[in-house]
Amino acid sequence: MSDTKEPGPDRRRSRRTDVDLRARVFQSGHIEPDERRAVDVNEQGVFIGSLTSPPLHTALTIELFLGGQERLRLRGQVVRILRPERVASGEAAGYGVQFEADPGLARWADFCRAVAAKRLPISERRRFERVGARLQVHVRAASEAEMRAFVTQNLSPVGAQFETDVALASGVRVALEFHVPGTEEIVALAGAVVRSEPAPRGFSVAVRFDAPELEAFTRLLGR
Repeated sequence: MSDTKEPGPDRRRSRRTDVDLRARVFQSGHIEPDERRAVDVNEQGVFIGSLTSPPLHTALTIELFLGGQERLRLRGQVVRILRPERVASGEAAGYGVQFEADPGLARWADFCRAVAAKRLPISERRRFERVGARLQVHVRAASEAEMRAFVTQNLSPVGAQFETDVALASGVRVALEFHVPGTEEIVALAGAVVRSEPAPRGFSVAVRFDAPELEAFTRLLGR
């Protein structure tokens, strides 16, 4: 099935910005909410990273954790589905939710504008070239105590892809240490898993960095 996109002429009138935001998804008929991560936002909605999705037009309530003790609940519906087999490297599978009119949207718009002022928007980060690169990288998931060594498959200023012997779920936070070739320098970055799929020697895992790292990218490639 092809990707499904939301209707309406105004769905892109505010800029989308990449984030890593805790979200709880409430759906009618489900006893417990789904714990998810919002991976990009705009003033009209949010994109939830997930390997599965509710059907198109499903009504949802999204509880968003904005930092500190602040939470915001907004109602909306599923207007776009991006399935795992359709995503490009460095992008997240999941579903887009368009919010309904609500007094809380004013606070949400303020939050999105504040985030956009600090983060590179998706339209900009996609202009960076992704290149094949075999570099040593040590990775530690948030739930693990030790780092494990892997080799990258490709690299860009906004993310990396490498093979592991275990699957890492979408949204898992990871710390990465890249070894600069020919030197003893270590480049430490953090990010979140946006895709994990079977590969010949285990699993191919794509991680998106918290913020673009153009300087680190050029050092790692020796440019």
